[in-house]
Amino acid sequence: MSAPDFTSPLSTLRGRALRGRFQRDAAYVGLFSAVSYAVDYSFQLVDTFWVARLGTGAATALALITAIIYVVMALNEIVGVSSVALLSQVDGRETPREFGRLFWSIVALKFVIGLLFVTAFIVYVHYGLNWLQDGSIRGYTISYARVIWPSLIIVPTYSTMMTAMRISGQAALGATFSIVAFLLNFCLVPALTFGYLGLPALGISGAAWATILAQAIVLVAALLALLHGKYGAAIRQCGGPKISKTTIADLILIGLPVGGVMLIANLEQAAIVAIVAHHSAAVSDGLSIANRLFGFVYMVNFGVAAGVSITVGRFVGAGETAIIKSALPNFLVGAVVVAGLISVALASFATPLINTFTGSNVSAEAAKTYLWFMVLVSTANCCFLVYSGVYEGLGRNWPVFFAAVVAHVLLEGPLLVAAMFVNSAPLAALWFIVAIGSLAAAVAIGAMCRGTLSR
Repeated sequence: MSAPDFTSPLSTLRGRALRGRFQRDAAYVGLFSAVSYAVDYSFQLVDTFWVARLGTGAATALALITAIIYVVMALNEIVGVSSVALLSQVDGRETPREFGRLFWSIVALKFVIGLLFVTAFIVYVHYGLNWLQDGSIRGYTISYARVIWPSLIIVPTYSTMMTAMRISGQAALGATFSIVAFLLNFCLVPALTFGYLGLPALGISGAAWATILAQAIVLVAALLALLHGKYGAAIRQCGGPKISKTTIADLILIGLPVGGVMLIANLEQAAIVAIVAHHSAAVSDGLSIANRLFGFVYMVNFGVAAGVSITVGRFVGAGETAIIKSALPNFLVGAVVVAGLISVALASFATPLINTFTGSNVSAEAAKTYLWFMVLVSTANCCFLVYSGVYEGLGRNWPVFFAAVVAHVLLEGPLLVAAMFVNSAPLAALWFIVAIGSLAAAVAIGAMCRGTLSR
């Protein structure tokens, strides 16, 4: 398709209007997506805040299980990314029946994948934790894992509900549901962990129960909202999934590269957690908490990228692909500035934040160094995620995978492996390695995306 001519006064005005609409739509969806992702992620901060009070090693155990869950759930992104591209393009074409059929197909596929997640998770917990030498960390890890496994089914399905809500104009309502879930979790975690309000004191497993209950409640609420939303009639009339081989192929092939990217990122995180776990419990607890705080910023970036991918998909479905190149730069600059400011604020207040979770000066100092390195990582991640959002909306994700392989596997991977075998290596060197990988990924995908949009 040839690019439209925007040189005439009328076309110039139209092009300016379309660029403005792209930026507004991406900012609107991105804002509420960022709120949803950040609030959903805050479940972990609440869990960490209370679990850290159980004793030394509890926060590390929580970080270990979270890293394992993220590795397993990387496969969720295969269908998750595809659903954004396909559903948003259907929304751009304004075909409700197609939206309903596709929605149920994705939900059914996500449920099956969730069952596979549970199987892999249980196998790993039973046979893959023998390397843990600290008995307290091992005990906390197994206790939490024995309860949290249903999240591996709930979260993939819930993420599809939230994607459909954002695309169908219910992004603000979705963010509200996330806030309600957070408040439920905020109240239930201490009650079930320490036995407040007359409830039994379940220890670290109580935090897992609180998370599962809150997630299940908002899953039901999201489904009810969709059934009464823009595509509610189409979703109700379909009556269930009608999965075709073509649909399955599209969902897998479009999302497979980003699933690979998430797997690479989560394996990187698991390697870092393993390296940190060999340091003292105070250091590893501080870094585990700091990593949770940094993850909050990452979720904000991830939400902004969701706004980009959904908006790109809508413009592609409406036949307005050419406008994306000119509308993207200003949006990217704004997103990077916001991500940078949040990261600087987080690093600046690292000591009092960490002391909120634990009173150890050793933990606070380790976390402070980490968070200052993460300022650079956060801005690089923002660039990478915005550009990857463009490819997700286009439904062409192999460039995202290639950028991640070059930066995180070929460049950063060997350095991380070397760090795993050097017991005396300073942690600052590890954070420097992570920063190099993030910057390289941002540069690689930015160059490829500009080339793609120029064609």
